Amino acid sequence: MKKQLTFLLLMVSSSFILYSQSVDCIDDAIRIDTSFVVCANEIQNPVQIPGGYVASGIYVDTLLINGQCTIRTLDLTVHPVTPDLARVECFQVSDNPPPTIPGPGTYASILVDENGCEYNELLTVVHPPDDIYEKAILCAGDSFIINGVLIDKDTTIVEVLWDDSGICTFNSYLIFDFQDETPNQVTELEICSDDIIIWNGIEYDTPGTYIATLLDANGCDKEEILILSSGIPESTTENFTICEGDILVYNDLEIDEAGEYRTSYIGTEACTDSIILHVQVIASLIEIIECPTPARPPGSYFIEGSNSCQDTLFIVPEPTPNEYEEAVLCEGDTIIWNGMVFTEPVIYSLALEDENGCDYFQRLTIIAGASDCTVSVDALDDINLSIYPNPAEDVIVIDSDNKLDGSLEIYNANGLLIKSCFLQQEDSKTINTSNLKSGIYFLKVVDKTYKSQIK
Repeated sequence: MKKQLTFLLLMVSSSFILYSQSVDCIDDAIRIDTSFVVCANEIQNPVQIPGGYVASGIYVDTLLINGQCTIRTLDLTVHPVTPDLARVECFQVSDNPPPTIPGPGTYASILVDENGCEYNELLTVVHPPDDIYEKAILCAGDSFIINGVLIDKDTTIVEVLWDDSGICTFNSYLIFDFQDETPNQVTELEICSDDIIIWNGIEYDTPGTYIATLLDANGCDKEEILILSSGIPESTTENFTICEGDILVYNDLEIDEAGEYRTSYIGTEACTDSIILHVQVIASLIEIIECPTPARPPGSYFIEGSNSCQDTLFIVPEPTPNEYEEAVLCEGDTIIWNGMVFTEPVIYSLALEDENGCDYFQRLTIIAGASDCTVSVDALDDINLSIYPNPAEDVIVIDSDNKLDGSLEIYNANGLLIKSCFLQQEDSKTINTSNLKSGIYFLKVVDKTYKSQIK
């Protein structure tokens, strides 16, 4: 029995590390074969493995178990520990869409190797800095060279940079914005005698054209032009209507009466201008003349408070009566009436307005006379005619010591009939002459017996 055990031990020892322990009862021992597979970092207490072994190998022990001599063969495999890993990664926004992007920091995780043993991995997450945008505003016409590149127009230069960790990259954008040339600004002002214009910090007292080169908001050159011309004070007119008893306050004036007032001020062009105020005062009662209508016959109508500051009295006058005239037209004659020439019998109506602006009409009836009515007639000597005023303007009055019954005719200096009307038992007659031109006229009165008198 001892020879067989020795041979077995020799065979095993050629491939494995063999550990043995002898006892006196080896001839009567029983055999126990066991095996263990364990990770090195899991061996915390040696008693976990029979015999307390911590290295891979085959171990043979002789020992008493419950008083029985036992030969125990232990096949122990101890897997080595995988070293912990540490890595740094840069997470771009586009690498892992939200919400899987981890925040910056260090993260620990437990992994399992091919032997089933656990080891640690430390992941350090770095986020790249934000891209840098810088804008350079350049003046029109400027140019320069960067890294061999001519910059003379709107250009963007992109440079890839690394962060402090050396892990992440980010972009630097340098934007060149060339400004358009600033147009010249022209200022036109008037300068009056003894005036001084301060423009861009400089005083000017003489008309002329001045140019200043300044910097615009971007620091680029721009030209401003000042044109000074000799100013002439101007006057403007303003109309005001106030109620009776009210006061109009305008600048330093207090006005309560109708009239024309003048005040001065420094105009926008540095000259002293003036304002002429035309003030109208509305009486507490205003009278308005209206033409008669069926809804408002002649009379007076009072309306209280019809205006913001006055009462109103509407006066409706009696209508002007329509005028009816007749004329006899002899063969070969011409009748002129209100500037119109008539050579044939006719009835003609003319729409007019009286002094109140109300409508009325005049009607002329021309009838044919006897064929011999153009024969000379006897003189009308038995009446005395007087005409006044003479010279006349708007009207004339014809007075007679007898009743006038017939017609009245007015001729111009050339003998043309200008105006005519009928006389019907009248002591006097008033004729409107406002529509006659200035000059000399002849007035002819003819009675029904065709006797006439000329003035």
